[in-house]
Amino acid sequence: MKALIIILALVGVSFLGLIVFGETRNDQPKKACEKLPTFKSGEEPSEGDLKNWCPPGIASATEGLQARFAPDLDFKHPEELRSSQGLPFPIPTSDKKVRAAHIELTDGNAAILSDGGDGKLCLCRFGVPIDDRLFDNQCPDRWKDRHQQRVCKKGDDAGILPFGKDGGRIVLAAQPAATVTIH
Repeated sequence: MKALIIILALVGVSFLGLIVFGETRNDQPKKACEKLPTFKSGEEPSEGDLKNWCPPGIASATEGLQARFAPDLDFKHPEELRSSQGLPFPIPTSDKKVRAAHIELTDGNAAILSDGGDGKLCLCRFGVPIDDRLFDNQCPDRWKDRHQQRVCKKGDDAGILPFGKDGGRIVLAAQPAATVTIH
C-alpha cells in the first residue's frame, strides 16, 4: 500500500512539473498582454512598466487555489455590504503583511468593488448575461478578456481583494444594485 501511495505521489509531482514546464517555456504572456518589460539593473519597475502585463498562464490556472489559501481578514462573523448604503467598508490594520477579503455576491446579478485604489473586483451570477456596466472602465481588462461571451461562468460570484498591513476600505459601486458578504 505504501508503494502505491509513493508511486501516485511521484506521478502527481511529475504531472505538475510538466504543467509548470509547459507554461513557462514561453516567457511572453499570451493573448492581448504586452511583452514582459525589461528592467534596468538595480532599479525598481515603475507602475507604467507593469500596467498592461499579464501573469503567466499557470497563475490564472491556479487562481482558485491562491484565493482559497490566502489569509483572510479574521472577522468573527461575515460582514454584509449593500450598494444602497453608499458607504465604504473599513478594513482594519494588521500585523500580517498580506490579507485577503473573501467576497461573495449574495444578492443581485452583478457587483463592482474596489479597494479604494487600483484594486478592482467584478462579480456576477452564474449563467446570467453580464451587465454592460461591467464592461465600462470599472472592471479590469483581464476580467473583460475572460468574459468576451458576456455570460458569467461558475465561480464568478466570488473573489478576493488583497490588503496589506495598513488595511484600507472596500467600496461597492452604487450600480448595479447588489449585496455582498465579506469573510
